Amino acid sequence: MRYQAQVLAPGTAQGPCFLTSDPHIAQMEKKQEDWRAARLQAVKALTQMQEELQDKASKDIVQAQILMLEDPEWTSRIEALVASNSPANAIIESAEEFAASLEQLTDPYLQQRARDIRDVAGLWCRFLREKALSQPPGGSIVITKTLTVHDVVHWAEIGVPGIVCELGTPLMHASLVAQNLGIPVVALPQALSLFEAMDGSEVLVDGDAGSVFINETEQGNQRSVAPETVPKTRLRLSWKGQRLQIFANVSSVAEAARSHAFDAEGIGLVRTEFLLESAGHLLGLEEQTALYRDILRQSPGPTIFRTFDLGSDKALSFWPIETHEPNPALGTRGVRLYYLYPELLRTQLTALAMAGQGPGGVSVMFPMVKDLEDWQHCRRVASDVLSELGLPPFSLHLGVMLEVPSLGFLLPELAANHAEFVSIGSNDLYQYFSATDRERSTPSRPQVDLPKPSISDTSPGERHNISSADFALARFLAYISEQAGATGLPLSVCGQLATHNRWALLFTALKMFRLSVPAPAIPPLKAYLFESFRDLPELESEAAEALSSWLLFARWMEPDLPGS
Repeated sequence: MRYQAQVLAPGTAQGPCFLTSDPHIAQMEKKQEDWRAARLQAVKALTQMQEELQDKASKDIVQAQILMLEDPEWTSRIEALVASNSPANAIIESAEEFAASLEQLTDPYLQQRARDIRDVAGLWCRFLREKALSQPPGGSIVITKTLTVHDVVHWAEIGVPGIVCELGTPLMHASLVAQNLGIPVVALPQALSLFEAMDGSEVLVDGDAGSVFINETEQGNQRSVAPETVPKTRLRLSWKGQRLQIFANVSSVAEAARSHAFDAEGIGLVRTEFLLESAGHLLGLEEQTALYRDILRQSPGPTIFRTFDLGSDKALSFWPIETHEPNPALGTRGVRLYYLYPELLRTQLTALAMAGQGPGGVSVMFPMVKDLEDWQHCRRVASDVLSELGLPPFSLHLGVMLEVPSLGFLLPELAANHAEFVSIGSNDLYQYFSATDRERSTPSRPQVDLPKPSISDTSPGERHNISSADFALARFLAYISEQAGATGLPLSVCGQLATHNRWALLFTALKMFRLSVPAPAIPPLKAYLFESFRDLPELESEAAEALSSWLLFARWMEPDLPGS
């Protein structure tokens, strides 16, 4: 039996299927039971920790945290909130209320208790999440309704080789992490219903062709799982004497180490927020410093860390942030979160500066910067951190992700205010530029009929998949490239758009000489560009001509289509 599915992450995998429970079933009935049971588990864990500690001061701190968990006032507040909220949200919201009231006091001891409350809330939510988490056996193909970053990371650790979900897009962050980890994922509507009576059946997920096979044995119609494509030789690219580097996007230490095998020349994007999701709690200064050092040690070359980009589709499972905003993608996310939680950015920059101590420093970029004021705020915090640590300014090389279109018109101002580099985050930039939700599939549309260039030509129009929004984005990128060149700002690209061969050629023609993509995409992309640079000696002029009209752009981006 074969089903057609949408590809979210490429590759093939095979194994017995495992169905996760629908998270929406009977949630209201289980709310009270779940958060109370998680509280008891948290108390038990702290009690065991207290028994193992030797010094009295540490024992007293843990005892204070146990008493917080047993505080009837906190329990009553959660009972009131959980009636109209999820248990995790109720725990976090109530903890923030109590912590905020303590922070208003002048007593340093009581101010410290505010941090303890947040720590205890994080521990409580961790046990709450683990209680509700489905645990598929290693080697099984998971069938689920929705997919989160935490799911992908957790299932990868177990050894899940492939995933089928009902909802999703290739640009959602769970898909991107799966791509980095080499886990094939496809979206199949009503997958849970289709597999309901087949739990344990043998399933093949083909994330290359977009197919799901169930119990197919074709006197061998059963297909073998394709191995990962790993280059046999290292390929270095240059165009008109300019080196073109292909970097990897990573979300963990393991991915950084794995990027060597795919011939990555560095890491262009470390998604640091996924380190928090993987850990299951807010990481302290020492934990963050150790992780960043490990990534730097494992990296194949220069490394750029993105500061925490939380909110919207990347809310943490243990720390929901403004989950009831009318439009989360336009709400409290990325740099906007730093105004509400200043210690979040300060602690992270401190950890990055400490991890990168050495002659080269470490490169850091800030997400969702929309204007000069956002940039100046982040730069000021970084300057304060370096001053407190007694480190020179070059310890942190600071840049921005260009994701919000307004920033594209402020490159001269960014350069004048000491931005050292700009990286185009093509996934969110496309979302905001074209008002297209990256988390949801848009209704399918037919190919576009474009008129012939000459009005006297009466032959039928050509049919293309390239939309006028794609053409508009390409023109916008050309403008950005022009501005960056005029101000001397190095410009790179990190995001899925760079994995598409013709877009990668366009970026090169626009003098964006560093592309960062999922590690498994590097070998085929390098091979394509190597051949193209040889076959397209006039790449720059060809791209310029393509940008002169939508028809020429569509022809250039789809050179193998009939009529092109």
